Amino acid sequence: MTDIDVTRLVMDFEYYCATCLKIRTKDRRVIPFSHWYPSQWLIWKSIRRDWAAGRPIRKIILKPRQTGASTLTEAFLFWTVHTCPNTHALVLSMDNDSTRYIFDMARNFYENLPEAVKPMKRYSNRRELVFENPDEKSRSRNPGLRSRIEVQTAGKYVPPRGASFNLVHFSEVAFWPNATDIVPAIIPMVPDLPGTAIIYESTANGVDNFFYNEWVAARNGDSLFDPIFFPWTIIPEYSLPLDSEEEREEILSTLDEDEEQLRQQGLTVEQLKWRRHKIDAMHGDSDLFKQEYPATEQECWMFSGEPIFSRKILKQIKPQPPIWRGDIDVLNERLVPNDDGLLLVWGHPEPEAQYTIGVDTSSGTGADYSCMQVLKRTWPQGLGDQVAEWHGKVDPVALGQLAVILARHYNDAMLSIEINNHGLTTQSEAQRHYWHFYRWQYFDRVGRTYTQKIGWETNISTKPLLIDRTIACLRSGLIGIRSEHLLREMWLYVRVPGTMTYTAESGHDDRVCAFMIAVVTSFIEDPDASFVYTEERPVLVKPPTSNRLGNVILPAPFIDGGDPRGRHHQETKSWLVL
Repeated sequence: MTDIDVTRLVMDFEYYCATCLKIRTKDRRVIPFSHWYPSQWLIWKSIRRDWAAGRPIRKIILKPRQTGASTLTEAFLFWTVHTCPNTHALVLSMDNDSTRYIFDMARNFYENLPEAVKPMKRYSNRRELVFENPDEKSRSRNPGLRSRIEVQTAGKYVPPRGASFNLVHFSEVAFWPNATDIVPAIIPMVPDLPGTAIIYESTANGVDNFFYNEWVAARNGDSLFDPIFFPWTIIPEYSLPLDSEEEREEILSTLDEDEEQLRQQGLTVEQLKWRRHKIDAMHGDSDLFKQEYPATEQECWMFSGEPIFSRKILKQIKPQPPIWRGDIDVLNERLVPNDDGLLLVWGHPEPEAQYTIGVDTSSGTGADYSCMQVLKRTWPQGLGDQVAEWHGKVDPVALGQLAVILARHYNDAMLSIEINNHGLTTQSEAQRHYWHFYRWQYFDRVGRTYTQKIGWETNISTKPLLIDRTIACLRSGLIGIRSEHLLREMWLYVRVPGTMTYTAESGHDDRVCAFMIAVVTSFIEDPDASFVYTEERPVLVKPPTSNRLGNVILPAPFIDGGDPRGRHHQETKSWLVL
């Protein structure tokens, strides 16, 4: 190769790969790295966007197995080390075998470089490739690039005190047993400057690990890292040719539920044959296949508990982008637009419409979030549609103020505040400024009278009611869900095996709890409601029945229909009067 544009090599990564780098294929050939998988293009476009803008590169890649993510990442590191003097790159992998594989990839890149652009190499061992003049006598006059690539095993590598890196690649970090200790020690060694890069890359390995937490943070916008996910279905090699037309007919006539959905997404019969072949190789474990070769982001994560909400139904719900995003301005008691705001809106208040707001409370510190879910009541066509979601960290008093402003905005919505723990503070603060709350009316057997408790208390008796009623409404198509974040929490909400304990495998259930409170308190408001199933969807109706069973009066909920303090009561509306 003689016609190499050296200037273009430095500036154009795609040209560099096609001109200088060679890779080993699965059939043991050595070929130029000029034909990329679609997954590799997705990664590079994300990196290129930050590189061109002069921003530090921070990526987290969730991937199926063997999709070329490691190859593309190592090629990018090698290109930078080769074309930018004094660059130090570090790769940490999960075990000795994977470390050896990645280092062999880097060494293969070097050995197959065209001689015209091959840099001086001081030494190359099992862990490090150093581009520097090997001659000690002439090194001061002609030092070479003074760049290096280190490939180390996580857990066995201790970086030198005071070390710094320009590029770091954490490979298969979901499988590191001690990632929580290792990664935070390395991250500060990478300066927050243009041209630097930190890349997490891994297949999924359950939800109780560092990689999963980092992924969720990136997906929620709580991280500097850009999330990148791609399914196995975009990889051309993940397909097997059919032996005959009869085989095609046999596959199409025996599709299971997952395969039916994949067909609806446009997968070919050849891809389905490959999928069956892989599942057979995994002893028929389709759940393991979904983790190793996910078709959707949700399929990546394996669970230790029983899913509460039907995954089949959740898959059919298509989240929608909000039509408005902003914050709640407490001082001026209004909603203000903000592209990074905590309030997502899918529907603005409509005249005469009724709304319910479920509020899940927290201390507002640490990893504890609060959430408000706004439902528009839609009977008789259904129960409710999600029109807004607020999610953030705030102290319980401030949350009560935010809830009141949001409730007033949505036509004096009914506030259903969870009054457990910090919720009592939120409820009492809201009551100083507002009137329309959910109240549970129950029969006091001691006093032989009906009592009213303001707010929703989640306990061992009411938690199953939250769960069961929301499941029924979801199954019957009576509730509309818009939020991608809410869907993700519902997907990860499980029952601990052998118990009646419910937990979020993601560690966060704020959105789903607030949503269930809104759903159930909206339903309980009309206790005589039942559902008539039509061809289109269930319709909510209210038959004229009394709230009696024989001569026994049944406990019934009580909902405020007006200001219980009288129309002459003066509310404290200004937060400045506390």
